[in-house]
Amino acid sequence: MSTNLLWSEKYRPKNLDDVVLPEQYKKTFQKFIDEQSVPHCLFVGAPGTGKTTMALLLKEHVVKSDIDFLFLNASHNRGINDMRNIVVDFMKNRAVKSPHKLGILDESDNITPDGWMILRNPIENNSI
Repeated sequence: MSTNLLWSEKYRPKNLDDVVLPEQYKKTFQKFIDEQSVPHCLFVGAPGTGKTTMALLLKEHVVKSDIDFLFLNASHNRGINDMRNIVVDFMKNRAVKSPHKLGILDESDNITPDGWMILRNPIENNSI
């Protein structure tokens, strides 16, 4: 492991047993892993509570190929064109090597109102 990693990356939990969560949440996430299917999720909480860690952990256990995965830092890519050209385009294609595709929109509270409007219909209706 590289010595240049941030501590938050170097010591990020690699499996569900290493994550500090109430048992009921661990059971829910374990079910997602066992069934190889993650529903639409919205992780909410204070900084440092493990939202991104949990999302990345699910990715490691469900996604078999990077082609079936999107990680978007919505602090930087947050507007209508980013949502249309990156996220919706990702959603249009079926999973290639994984049971399902997984997209993580990290820091999604920064997505613009117009950006959310582009995402609303596909998310609500699984229309893509």
